[in-house]
Amino acid sequence: MAFPLLLLCIVLLFNRPGDWMPALAGLPIFQVAILVCLALSVGEFLFRVQATSAARTPVSVCVNGLLVLVTLSGLANGSSPDVISDFAKAWVLYFLVLALVDSPQRLSTTVVGTAVSIFGIGLLMVLDHHTGMFGGSAVNEGGILRAQAVGGANFDANDTAALLVVAVLIFLSTALDSKSRILRWLCITFAIVSLYAIQLCNSRGSLVALITGLVTYVYLRWGTKGLKWGALLLPIMVAMVATDRMTDVSAIQTGTGQSRMQFWSIALTLFLQNPILGIGPGEFVNHNGMACHNSFLQAFAELGFVGGALFVGALYFAIASSYRVVEICRSQDAAAEPNFDPLTYTIPTLTAAYSASLMTLNHLYGTHTYLILSLSTVATFCYSGREAHETTVIEGSLIFRLFVVACGFIALTYVCCRVLVRW
Repeated sequence: MAFPLLLLCIVLLFNRPGDWMPALAGLPIFQVAILVCLALSVGEFLFRVQATSAARTPVSVCVNGLLVLVTLSGLANGSSPDVISDFAKAWVLYFLVLALVDSPQRLSTTVVGTAVSIFGIGLLMVLDHHTGMFGGSAVNEGGILRAQAVGGANFDANDTAALLVVAVLIFLSTALDSKSRILRWLCITFAIVSLYAIQLCNSRGSLVALITGLVTYVYLRWGTKGLKWGALLLPIMVAMVATDRMTDVSAIQTGTGQSRMQFWSIALTLFLQNPILGIGPGEFVNHNGMACHNSFLQAFAELGFVGGALFVGALYFAIASSYRVVEICRSQDAAAEPNFDPLTYTIPTLTAAYSASLMTLNHLYGTHTYLILSLSTVATFCYSGREAHETTVIEGSLIFRLFVVACGFIALTYVCCRVLVRW
C-alpha cells in the first residue's frame, strides 16, 4: 500500500490538481499524501535515516547535513519558516524513496512513473498553448512567446523545460531497450511531445541539459566510439529541437545570460561576507531583488560554505556513485557484452543532465531535486551487488572530498565571473 501511495505522491508533486481545477486550489493534497505515506512506512523510513553512512550512502549524509544547515541558517537569520518546511518535505520524500523503492523492479516503475508524471506537465502545457483550455499559460518575454506549466505557480518556463529534459531522457532510454513494440513507440511518442513542449518553453538551459544528458548516456553505453557517432548526429538534433532563443549566444554578453552571471557574482560576494551560515534560506531574493539562477551558488550564499559544500557534494556523489555502479556491473561480466538493467546507464544520465540545469535554476530546496538524488542512491543499493559490501562506493574521506569539490567549484565560478561578467 505504501509504495503505490509513494507513486501517487510523485504524480502530485509534478501535477497538482489545484493548478487546473480551481475548486481544489489551495488544498494541501501533496502534503497529506506524503504524510500518509510516511505513516504507513515509518519503520522502513527510520531505518534508512539511521543507516546513513559516509561509505555506503554519501548522498544521504549530504541530504541530512543540508536539513541541519537549512534549519540552523534559517533560525540564525530569521528566514521564513516556509522555506524550512519546504525543504523538510524534500528530505522526507528522499528517504521515503530509499525506504520503499527496494528492488530493481520498483526502481524501474518509479523512474518511468516520474517520466510520465513530468510528461503530464508538458501535455497540459501543449494543450493549453494551442486551445487556451486552462486560460493560457504563455508569457511574452522581450517579444518572445514562452509557454510555462499550467497555473505557473510551481514551475516557470525554465523549470518546466529542465524537468521535461529528464522525461525525454527516460523515454528515449526506455524505447531503446524495450522489447515491446507498443511500449517502444509509446515512449517515442511521449519523447516527441516532450521535446515539442521544451521548444515552447524556449529555455537555453534546457538545451544545455539535454546535450549533457545525451552525451553522458552515449558515453556510458557505447564509450568513445559512441561519442564519435554522437558528434555527427548532435548538430542534427540541435537543429531540430533548438529555437533561435536557445542558440542565441549573444545573451552571454548583453542579454539574460549576462544578467544571471552578474547574479552569480553577487552570490559569491554574499558568500564571502557570510561564510559560516550564509544569509539564510530563501533570502537571496530579499538581498538582490531577483533570484540567483544558480542552485549551487544559492547554496553557498544562503547556507554558507558547509551548506554549499553539502549541496555540491550531493550532486557529485550521486553522479560518482551511479557511475561506479556501471563499472561494477561491467566488471562482473567482463568477458562478454554487459547484460544488466539499462537503468544503470539511465540514472547517472538523469543526474548529470539535471545538475547541468541547476547551473541556471533555483532548485536548492525543490522536492524534485531530492527525488532525482534519491534515484541514484537507490540504484547503488539495487545494482552494485555483493561487491558494494566489500568495498566502499566512494573511497576516501567524505569530508576531504566535500572540501575539494566545494573549493574547486568556487574557484571555477570565480574565474568564470571575472572573465565573463560585464558591469
